[in-house]
Amino acid sequence: MAVAKCSITFDVNFTSSSPVTSAIASYKIHSDNSYTDFQIQLPTVPYIGSSLSVVLPEIQTEGDYDLIITLTTQDGTVAKKESSFKIGNCPGRNPPTVSLKWNDGELNADRSCTQSLCTYTIDVNATDPDNDITSIKILKSTDGNIWNTFIANLTAGNFTDSINTEGKNQYRAVVVDAKNHSATSNTLSYKKEKAEVPVCDHLSNVNDARLDITELSPSPGWVSATVDVAQSAVGIPMNLSHEIHYRRCDDVFMNKVEVLGTDNKVIQDFEIPNNLPNGVTGHQSLPFVYTPTQAGKITLRIREYSSFATSEKTPAHLHIDSQLLFLDKEIECSRISAEHNFSIYRGTDCTEAEFVYTEIARDEPSEQCKQSKLSFTLEGDKSNVPMTFYLDGNPSGAVVSIYVDGDGSIVKQSDMSPLNMVRQTSDGNPQLTEILVFVTVKGKITVDIILEASQTVRVNGDLSLGACDTSGGKTSFTQSASAEIRSTSMSILLNNTKTIYI
Repeated sequence: MAVAKCSITFDVNFTSSSPVTSAIASYKIHSDNSYTDFQIQLPTVPYIGSSLSVVLPEIQTEGDYDLIITLTTQDGTVAKKESSFKIGNCPGRNPPTVSLKWNDGELNADRSCTQSLCTYTIDVNATDPDNDITSIKILKSTDGNIWNTFIANLTAGNFTDSINTEGKNQYRAVVVDAKNHSATSNTLSYKKEKAEVPVCDHLSNVNDARLDITELSPSPGWVSATVDVAQSAVGIPMNLSHEIHYRRCDDVFMNKVEVLGTDNKVIQDFEIPNNLPNGVTGHQSLPFVYTPTQAGKITLRIREYSSFATSEKTPAHLHIDSQLLFLDKEIECSRISAEHNFSIYRGTDCTEAEFVYTEIARDEPSEQCKQSKLSFTLEGDKSNVPMTFYLDGNPSGAVVSIYVDGDGSIVKQSDMSPLNMVRQTSDGNPQLTEILVFVTVKGKITVDIILEASQTVRVNGDLSLGACDTSGGKTSFTQSASAEIRSTSMSILLNNTKTIYI
């Protein structure tokens, strides 16, 4: 292929009283040391005119050039004029360029929409140093392999297209100049995805999804609330927020909350903690994304209970409020949710415990005539917390000794004297002895309760003192006793049983 060349043409205008006999154009690249001389052809010799048209030989090297014009007249006068010119943009030397960009100026290659009809405009930037572009062709492809002519010769600076079915359109531009030079642009693509429908439109509550449970079934089971999911929701991600609030006291429950997808498989679960201090209210927020694979129901269910120790005297209470919210772009779907609200309790309701109770040791009686002992600590910073001390013996006559060590006390409300011993009247009626007390803890106190059942029993109308030995054919009698310190939120219980012989 031949190398394109550039020609430099200019006029030399002058005035002279003597005819010109010689004209020379000397030129060089600015950085060179030596000039190239070019003899300018005079119309006649000598030449008595006042202007000359000069065409320099074709130049191939680009750059900045120095130019000197030298005129010599018949009388020997020499005149010089310095000038310059630039070689760098010769017509026919440079090919055109072309690029595509979105009408808003963005250059990212891929765009998409989920509307029913997607319309878009693409800008075409085509340039040519020679300013001799002859055509701009727009090509279009749906697979990136086969390209067809979309616009044979674009005459504007942009073009518009639309897509109304799922798929992708790709575009390129090809520009050609008068010298048959061509250039191909970058590729832009526009994809139409599945039409976006608000998540809320895929859901429905055929029945009220809020369940307020007041009675439990005789055996453990699930309490469920559901939301119906339409076929149109299959394959569409859903943002859900699962809010769980719970309140419990005493660890006699083990409950689990589960969310089941439309295929009835567990997609999220959460176990209500059973190691919380009494009276603790908990909250758990569990946002997640779920994409249904089939139409059906999303189910929120709570296990009613899996452990309920009915033999315990300790109050027990559990309340769970669970709600599964469906979000459409972080906006809750109106009236679409699955909710629970139910409580399980036995005895009095629980409030926040006045003190932290820690059991240190418990010595339950296992042999005849043995005392039972309970050692524990109370921690906190409260004074004169009202509680009740209960002593129960059957037959009557039980005795309890109480020892308090630390910065605090247990005193009787009646006279503010320390509660250190409680004794039932032998064969007393009623058998239950109640003493109102104040409990004060400044930091921590250690409490020892020693409980002993009575050794006195009524036989044939007479009170008799029993013994712990079995010699002599004696008759055995079983005695029982219990001691308890109780408030609305705390119950500390100690039992004792002994066998005596009369």
